[in-house]
Amino acid sequence: MNFIKKSIQLVLFFYCYFTFSQHAAFYQFTEEDGLITNEFYDMIKDSKGYLWFASNDGLYKYDGDKFKLYDSTIKRGFAVFGLLEDENGRIWCNNMSGQIFYVENNSLKLFIDLNELIKTNAFLEFKIFKQKMYVSASNNLIEVDIKTRKTRYVENVSKDKETKTKGVKIVNNSLWYIEYTNTKNYLIKFSKKNKEIDSAQNVTDIFKTKNHLFVNTDYILRTDLLYWNFKNQGFQSLINPKKIRKTRTVYIYEDSKSFLWLCTNKGVLQFKIEEGKMIELNTFFPDKFVTRVIEDDNGNYWFSTLNNGVFIIPNLGITYYNKENSLIEENKVTSLANDGINTVFYNKGKKT
Repeated sequence: MNFIKKSIQLVLFFYCYFTFSQHAAFYQFTEEDGLITNEFYDMIKDSKGYLWFASNDGLYKYDGDKFKLYDSTIKRGFAVFGLLEDENGRIWCNNMSGQIFYVENNSLKLFIDLNELIKTNAFLEFKIFKQKMYVSASNNLIEVDIKTRKTRYVENVSKDKETKTKGVKIVNNSLWYIEYTNTKNYLIKFSKKNKEIDSAQNVTDIFKTKNHLFVNTDYILRTDLLYWNFKNQGFQSLINPKKIRKTRTVYIYEDSKSFLWLCTNKGVLQFKIEEGKMIELNTFFPDKFVTRVIEDDNGNYWFSTLNNGVFIIPNLGITYYNKENSLIEENKVTSLANDGINTVFYNKGKKT
């Protein structure tokens, strides 16, 4: 599906001798595209190639031309979170009031209201696993039968009445989540047959990509990642770049080229793993809180942010230069020339 129907004017220079803070050329979506908010929490690509966005204004779908807002008259509040697609192609989301919704026949429908079970406004995380929905909230893990909608609490490990759960993920046909108290964090690997418990690492978050699994072992506002070795079934140390230690990591994404993307409150870091080390390749939008990144079916990269809306980079190899980040004296460039030895001239005839 061709998502880009707008004419995005890009300026490409072949080479620059100086190192400024150049950035890949991008387009920022605005109200003209159907958005009425700049605050986005989540973004997914569905099996048909459409993009869905969770925002403080509700659920949006991008159809290749405009953003469409999905709403419900029984939804409490506007903001939604936690996007996922089930095996039937339905898109799901939730809000902080305990309501969980799905999209069917082009409308947003209420699946269940867990407000009485969570008893407080809380950020919910949920996954659908073997015809059950598992919801991590401010108390025990909640299991919901998809067909009957019956609910039950999953017995916690710590036996502490103050136990809370978070970070529910599906990993290799098992359900992983975190139980935590004021003094201890437990990583739970849950299947129908048994529960494996790992309390050796102080796991504060779980990040699953297509081929990798990471956990954060530092405070929620800092980053110290470990790597899960699927072959040895254990954690492996990972050398993190110093620049991410004091950042808040909220998401890790793996693109079609197997590059990894670390979404943080200080931009998004593109990296790869070599010999137990994170190798930084690029940083994009370093002054923005990037919540998600996704590669669409045409190879365009989409970035949702917490305060600055949605951006798209059509080509990572195209760099935008202006007078603020290079030696260009004016932003109006009418022609380019190249001398064949990596020097570029623009309309005033001066070297860049």
